[in-house]
Amino acid sequence: MKLAILGFLTIVLVSCKKDIKPQLSKEDLQGKWMLTEAFRGDKPTQTLSGAYYEFKDTILITNIFGDNFSAGYSIENMDIVQRIPIDIRYTVAKNPDQTMSFLTMIDGIPFRFTLKKV
Repeated sequence: MKLAILGFLTIVLVSCKKDIKPQLSKEDLQGKWMLTEAFRGDKPTQTLSGAYYEFKDTILITNIFGDNFSAGYSIENMDIVQRIPIDIRYTVAKNPDQTMSFLTMIDGIPFRFTLKKV
């Protein structure tokens, strides 16, 4: 009888297990992140050399478009959503070497950025 109850509880626990999706938090982002490599499509690009992203609470500061600007941002699962000056969604991957990768589309062109916290 105990074995049957244990088996039943195991089945219930396994079937109730939800898919746990990775989440991004503001704490993961806080601070300044320097761009270490950038790809436009599949090709490396140097035009973004010196670019950075800085996250301060709910504000994103960056020079990715040349001039420094700041904008509010939100987090949706593993995406950073920036609304100003244009709507941009960055899909974020936290890498084992303490860097982050941003995947995004700008003017219909895929970009991949690798950033290191400074």
